[in-house]
Amino acid sequence: MKRAACIVAVVLSGAAPVRALVPNATAWAQGGIDALDRLERSPGARVALGASVGIDSWQIDPVAGIDAVALRVTRRTARFAMAASVDRIQSPVHHDRGITLGAQLHTHTVTAGLALEARRLEFTNGDHAGDTRARAGFGMQSGSFAAVAVLEAPANQRVAPQVRIATEWRAAGAVRIQTQLDREPGSPSRWRLAAAWRTDPITWFGGYDNAIDAATLGLACGLGRCRIVWGARAHPDLGWSHLWTCEWRL
Repeated sequence: MKRAACIVAVVLSGAAPVRALVPNATAWAQGGIDALDRLERSPGARVALGASVGIDSWQIDPVAGIDAVALRVTRRTARFAMAASVDRIQSPVHHDRGITLGAQLHTHTVTAGLALEARRLEFTNGDHAGDTRARAGFGMQSGSFAAVAVLEAPANQRVAPQVRIATEWRAAGAVRIQTQLDREPGSPSRWRLAAAWRTDPITWFGGYDNAIDAATLGLACGLGRCRIVWGARAHPDLGWSHLWTCEWRL
């Protein structure tokens, strides 16, 4: 129980106040970069045409009984895209549940959208907290380069927003370099760097997160309409943490 309480404190310390967001394995393997491919997390992110469903499973610490799961759905047409996700993190001492909705308008080169996230954090001692956050995102793409900016703030408070800026550069279609800078009022800047190399049907990932001095790695395998992704991060306090994602194109 003490181990679980300590680990929960570490996990929540890496997220915004009173909540921790369940990532997908692709973001986990790329240093935590999440502003380029999750519409509900980053409303300016460009997503693939059509519909998809994703399931994320995160074994934060099996010994302490801490795990997480998320379900995501995304739909994109020629001019409009929307996404929704529900997630849950649980341990012997707490439950953290969230639901997020996002919508976006886009052209061939520009994207713009809004998202809203609501979370509920409950501890076994009866303490609880809630949080609702709004996000606005804008993205642009030109040739092999793409950039996304996200503003995020509590929906019911007048405070300076958190800012996330991410860039992606593609070389020869097989190599992808990504960067992300996070700026939150009252906190040090957080930057992340990642690279991906595609050798069909496998894509290899590697990344780094300076906020916790952690290296990440992973791989993705495409099997027809299904894509399975594994990501791992070497946390200085928690050790290796693994996350699996399975996505289906409908």
